[in-house]
Amino acid sequence: GAFYAYSIWIGLGVAGIAYFLKDIIKHDFARPVLAFLLTIGIPVLMASEGWDDHDRSKRYFSVDSAKNLLNSCQPNAIIFTGGDNDTFPLWYVQEVEGFRTDVRVCNLSLLNTDWYINLMKQDAYDSKALPITMEYEEYIQGTNDYLPYFEDKRVGTSVDIGQFIKLIRQKDNPLQKTSSTGSKITTFPCKTFTFPVDKEQVIANGIIPKGFEDKVVDRITWNVGKRGLEKKHLIMLDMIEQNKFDRPIYFSTTISPSDYLGLRYYFQLEGLAYRFLPIKNKDKNGRIDTDIMYENMMTKFHWRNMQDPSVFYDENYRRFPANIREKFHRLAVAYYNKGEKDKALEVVNHCLEVLPDEAIPYDGTITSYIDLLINLDQKERADKMMKKMSDRYIQSLNYYSKNETSGMFVEPEIRMAMYSLNRFMRMAQRTNNKELQEYITPNFNRFIENPKISKMVQG
Repeated sequence: GAFYAYSIWIGLGVAGIAYFLKDIIKHDFARPVLAFLLTIGIPVLMASEGWDDHDRSKRYFSVDSAKNLLNSCQPNAIIFTGGDNDTFPLWYVQEVEGFRTDVRVCNLSLLNTDWYINLMKQDAYDSKALPITMEYEEYIQGTNDYLPYFEDKRVGTSVDIGQFIKLIRQKDNPLQKTSSTGSKITTFPCKTFTFPVDKEQVIANGIIPKGFEDKVVDRITWNVGKRGLEKKHLIMLDMIEQNKFDRPIYFSTTISPSDYLGLRYYFQLEGLAYRFLPIKNKDKNGRIDTDIMYENMMTKFHWRNMQDPSVFYDENYRRFPANIREKFHRLAVAYYNKGEKDKALEVVNHCLEVLPDEAIPYDGTITSYIDLLINLDQKERADKMMKKMSDRYIQSLNYYSKNETSGMFVEPEIRMAMYSLNRFMRMAQRTNNKELQEYITPNFNRFIENPKISKMVQG
């Protein structure tokens, strides 16, 4: 809309110039032509200077990343997504291209609204309605928008989420409290939630990785770790309890960790999404099913023109591939820890091929790749990457040490540069590259002694 408004005023401006020229030029045709010639330089200048910064031709990452996220899910899945960047591309590929319409996309930002919950309770494309038991009057705007934590020792140390939802749905809700303003508000009495698992049915569904059947828990118990639950969290709990692991449930890896509701110990990474399974892990970042994740990321993912250096990716756009590189790295490390070095190297090579430095410049995640390459006996490659990244970090630190260093994006960049150079010094020792050590060490010491840089690092 703003562009339309600008265009109208620009058009009026050109017409205004032609109008003011009437006392100078009497010819009716010559005046608008001269006004046009006087002003045409402005859009020409803007195009010549800004065309490359705004050129989106041959750029397919938004669409392909949506397909990759959907392809991280098993058939008939439910996936919780975050904001616009997570969701809008998914809507496009499903609505326009008819891609993976079996997956139900559930936007957590919108799940706080009654109209969106209504939509989730309806069939869509090839996806059945979501298993939500709460009725409209129980989630209408202004009802159960926010449930603060209010400890009730009568409940005990944990509460079953099925019983919790039933209490909320009662007409004489025993969880209601009177707020300081005199209004009634529903609370949640305990931060630890539980719900039983039908182990035999879950195993029969075929969702448990081979060899992990004995790891399936009888009851899932977890701490939500929050002082308050939003409406979306209430609907999520209702769905999880009602679903009973019938349909696969996934969480996008890019949503806020607070929206995982403390369930991360029951996550399994299968690509760009975590799958919720009744297997408790020691790592809060979830376990990795290498077979599924390899199949998804190595054979099902799309990378159109990500290798083409002529395609323009601005600074904001480049942040998205960092998430993909991190997932490839986790998969490679999982193979390495299993002793499958050839498989780990294959994953690393694939990532560096589909997301090359020439098109998508290396980011902070590449430091971990260098460390892994050393472990995989690829020391020469590791040294070359260290030298390239060290040059870039030193160049940027030279600039920041002489110029303004404040800003929300500058400080993290400085910390990342210093952290990486520090790691490179130790890695160069491991590869016995004295030339690289003698290059990095004095520069690192020089920056750490700079008041501007050291302040950011210590902060």
